[in-house]
Amino acid sequence: AYMATRAVDNAANTSWNETFGPLVSGAPRMVAMDCLENYAGPVVLAKGANYGVTLVEVPIIEGKLDEAFKVFTEHAMGLAYTSSRPGFLNLDIALDAEKNSVILFERWEKKADWTAYMATRAVDNAANTSWNENFGPLVSG
Repeated sequence: AYMATRAVDNAANTSWNETFGPLVSGAPRMVAMDCLENYAGPVVLAKGANYGVTLVEVPIIEGKLDEAFKVFTEHAMGLAYTSSRPGFLNLDIALDAEKNSVILFERWEKKADWTAYMATRAVDNAANTSWNENFGPLVSG
């Protein structure tokens, strides 16, 4: 319903398009998805505090979207691991059936916390090997 309001020819939309239009190089990708699961961390930020955000889109092999969701949510090195890392605040997971991808919207106390977390994913150990063996074959590209 929201997108339909953007198509209405009125002064508010005209003003928005005149102001915002020259700043973009193409149409934005906007899609509404249902959050299938939420992971909340133990930290609550002070009102008005800044925090880090990440948007992760993982392309999945055709026909494997439900399996990818299951691995993300059930494997010990999936989202349970992510949500246990220092600085983790919140994560929503959704599936984009049109693009056949898993979408993660993450919040961290600061960007550096996510960067440190990602470095742990590159460590050569049994836990990461297990994750890569289970999830890697589902990724398209």
